[in-house]
Amino acid sequence: MAKVFIGIALALMLATAALGFLAKGNIDKLKSILTETKSSRDAAETKARNEKERAAKAEEATAAATTKLDEATKELTAKTKEAQDLKSQADEAKLLVDTKTKEVADLTEKLAAAGKPAAGGVVMEDPRIAELTASLQKAQAEAAEAKQVSDSLNNRIKDTETKLSAAEQKEKLRSSGVVRAGLQGRVLAVNPGWNFVVLSVGDKQGVIVNAPLLVVRNNEPIARLRITSVEPATSIADVIPGTVRKGVSVQPGDSVIFEGRNTTTLPKAPEGDAAGEPKLPN
Repeated sequence: MAKVFIGIALALMLATAALGFLAKGNIDKLKSILTETKSSRDAAETKARNEKERAAKAEEATAAATTKLDEATKELTAKTKEAQDLKSQADEAKLLVDTKTKEVADLTEKLAAAGKPAAGGVVMEDPRIAELTASLQKAQAEAAEAKQVSDSLNNRIKDTETKLSAAEQKEKLRSSGVVRAGLQGRVLAVNPGWNFVVLSVGDKQGVIVNAPLLVVRNNEPIARLRITSVEPATSIADVIPGTVRKGVSVQPGDSVIFEGRNTTTLPKAPEGDAAGEPKLPN
């Protein structure tokens, strides 16, 4: 009878061991699944956080671009008004010059008549000569001053028209989203963690938000960028995912070339991938 109990006990022990082994395997499997799930969740959270930050960054860039557009529009409006005001002042100055010129001519004629000899060839002292001479000198001085003002206004008009033309051209490029073809700069700094770079060119050189760029090293394209923020002399651009040439990375000192319309100085652009982003050759 004891042997039977011992056999049953051994069977139970073996069954318990087998169940324990299976349970441990299931636990390990569940732990593995849990770890994978946690990793996937962490990756998803990281991706969501990055997308949120990218969206916030894009929103900030859009707001900055809108502000710059408003400032450019105000500047254009102000320069247009300044040009109109200067033209109005120039017209008034020209009218004054013409008036003073005519006054000088009339006084000169009267002075010449006052100094003519009387009948019989006798020259008489005309009491008006002194008065006419003083009036003529005053009119000549006023005419010279009026002409100087007119010339100064005309020079200011030319300068303002030049600035207005430049502002209009800049506004046209900005509103059409085009950067001057072949505009070049260089990479000043790289932030690999956030995947963006700082460039040596900015608003003064005509850089605009969302402009596409090529990063070039030894006359070969190695990556593509897109402008996200513009300052007067610098700008920030994101490195477009999937466009960095295999085995290289964007470095400070690399050249950048802006891809405007009708570009003739750029190397042939790499073809895009299925997602629509351009890829560079490996």
